[in-house]
Amino acid sequence: MLRWPKHLILLIWSLVTKGACRILRSAPRSGLWYGLCCLLALPARAQESQVLRGRVLDADTHQPIPNAQIGVGSNRLGTSTNTDGRFVLRVPAAYQDSQLEVALLGYRPYRRPLPPLPAAELLIELHL
Repeated sequence: MLRWPKHLILLIWSLVTKGACRILRSAPRSGLWYGLCCLLALPARAQESQVLRGRVLDADTHQPIPNAQIGVGSNRLGTSTNTDGRFVLRVPAAYQDSQLEVALLGYRPYRRPLPPLPAAELLIELHL
């Protein structure tokens, strides 16, 4: 089993939490060191979450639907729409291949694959 040295784990954690710029200022000025730090930071950047913005409207009246429940897949990741029918949902990279689900009592459930993120504001119309 591969064991990572403690100082390398701390370096990676510092890059992720404090930002690469501060760490690189105090680090030795070699190209190899800089390259190693950039390579180690790439996986952390790839796992960041993306933001999905959208608006939920009634399909017949085109009026905003407040309090609609927005979720990703069948997990606890979700939010609800505001009074203007708008929502913002942060989607972790692990869930970006999941289904987007929108539900509100009295309307048919909406289920579609998540669009590629980041994307323009998504317009969702719910049918009675």
